[in-house]
Amino acid sequence: MDNQITPPSSTPDKPAQPSTRNPELHVQTPPPPQLDPIAPQPQAVKRPKKPVSYRAKGFWSLFQLIAGALALAFIINHVIFQSYEVFGQSMVPTLHEGDRLIISKLGKSWSSLIGRDYLPKHGEIVVFHNPNEQETQLVKRVVGLPGERVVVAGGRITVVNEAYPLGFNFDEHFGLVLSPTTGNVDIIVPENEVFVVGDNRTAGGSLDSRNDLGTVPIDQFVGDLVIRIFPLNDAAWF
Repeated sequence: MDNQITPPSSTPDKPAQPSTRNPELHVQTPPPPQLDPIAPQPQAVKRPKKPVSYRAKGFWSLFQLIAGALALAFIINHVIFQSYEVFGQSMVPTLHEGDRLIISKLGKSWSSLIGRDYLPKHGEIVVFHNPNEQETQLVKRVVGLPGERVVVAGGRITVVNEAYPLGFNFDEHFGLVLSPTTGNVDIIVPENEVFVVGDNRTAGGSLDSRNDLGTVPIDQFVGDLVIRIFPLNDAAWF
């Protein structure tokens, strides 16, 4: 028997339907990533500083050193201490011509700082501006303070104040061995002034409050003697 072939069904054609087994994928290009608004922004690249030469650094360090030294010297010389050289014989035998002295300005500076007048003490050796010749500075010994009575007579100095109403012999009180004091003075020291005398008490030996100098206003004082530094074999504290 021959093989028979069955013809296909004669059913009408149907429209083709897309297959659901392998659907076609339509891929879209993703959008570019958006910048995170709180993400840190890249920092600008800093330009390297120009190197400073060692020579410039050296000059600057030297300038600072010199400026600091000058400032320190100014403060010491105008506020704390100052050196002086003695000229003349008015303080012989205590001081001699050529002696080098260190004067303390601490008392005067402190008084100015707290708004008070500087008043030296009895017996101190002080430096002050000559009230009659401002460019000249003198060195003398403090004898009488404001309101005290100073009497120069009989070769000695007597000081009368509240503590010593009968007066005291100035040279004996401070252990000074000096020549007799010439002059004849009896004075109440004015307010804000001081009576000063040189240790050379001979006639014409010292310009001081016994003669043409008169009493010295306290605002003319510079400071008090601390030490004699030259000559070295005669160095001494005061």
